[in-house]
Amino acid sequence: ELAVDIVRHLGDTRYTVYEHREQWCIGIGSLADVVLHANQITLNSQGKRHTWPMQQFAASLSQAIGAIPFEGFRLYGAARFELARLIHGLPVPDTQPLLQLAAPAVELRLEQGKAVIRAIDKNLLDSWVTRLGQLPASEDTAQSTDSSIADIRHADAAAYKQRVPAAVKQIHAGDYE
Repeated sequence: ELAVDIVRHLGDTRYTVYEHREQWCIGIGSLADVVLHANQITLNSQGKRHTWPMQQFAASLSQAIGAIPFEGFRLYGAARFELARLIHGLPVPDTQPLLQLAAPAVELRLEQGKAVIRAIDKNLLDSWVTRLGQLPASEDTAQSTDSSIADIRHADAAAYKQRVPAAVKQIHAGDYE
């Protein structure tokens, strides 16, 4: 698969991959990052950092995204499960980001053997046109026939068994919907 070949050649470069139906999307690098914690939201872009207090989830997120100094971007990222608690007004520990989004420096959209490349920087765009042209053709890519099976039936079993009653108790108390 072309997406796998591309990611394999990225090395330590930061990237996010999504797959939907027959399309693969790869966001590479970052022009801007939006990081949402329980008490604040931060935008990092072009060496500048802007922070807003978390007042209302939708309004604060909209404000941070609206401050991104670029147009026509897509955001790639991930949300933690605990974000649902914030959205529903439940207490959330502020230990880790609840949502992390990035406007990638380069975006690749792959479908039916064709690639669409988007980048704000023309040099990056030209570089990726060249890089994609240098990747091996799919049929020449070595495919591994080895497989491995991991037995996860008992992994972390004791800790899991301790967490289940606490989660059930929280559900019965109405802490989750």
